[in-house]
Amino acid sequence: MRISLRDLLGFESELIPFYVVDIIGSFSYGASSSILYGLLVDGLGFNTVQLGFMSTLFGLSWGLSQIPVGWMMDMYGRRTFLLISEVANMIVMSGYISSRDFHLFLLLQIFSGLAHAMWIPAHIALVAERVPEYRRSLALGKISTYPLLLGIPAPYIGGLLYIHLGFAAPMMLRLISLLVNFLIILLFIEERGR
Repeated sequence: MRISLRDLLGFESELIPFYVVDIIGSFSYGASSSILYGLLVDGLGFNTVQLGFMSTLFGLSWGLSQIPVGWMMDMYGRRTFLLISEVANMIVMSGYISSRDFHLFLLLQIFSGLAHAMWIPAHIALVAERVPEYRRSLALGKISTYPLLLGIPAPYIGGLLYIHLGFAAPMMLRLISLLVNFLIILLFIEERGR
């Protein structure tokens, strides 16, 4: 099958809200969560054992919730779980901003794992149902690639925010982006086939 350069590199019109959400999310994640452990060591004095506990709890939460969450998505709709994922991440960021307590950070890893467990399958399913099968893999590749490429400077910008404005600044950027994405999902992404 022949494909034009425009088809190869262009955005699918039916996926524009997803591109917007993913670009905003990738950038804000890169500026905050991707540098979180470094910030916790530098700013809050967390040690590697504490970071290990946090990472383990995050992985357990994500891994153990993935199947039940997927089952519930099939029953109640995927868009709902995108919205719940954004709310869970808002709780996480609010906790990061307001607390310096290691035990709360551990608890927040459960919410963070649940947010990932909700977001990924819901997002993939919603994108896949909007694109014909013959170009679905290409569309999924593009919707992963463009946000990642545009998010490349984000960790550096997050580091600058931390240096000049403190620990809460990169987390506040993420919190605001989550709210914006929540509204975009609510207003522009519809559940299909329900």
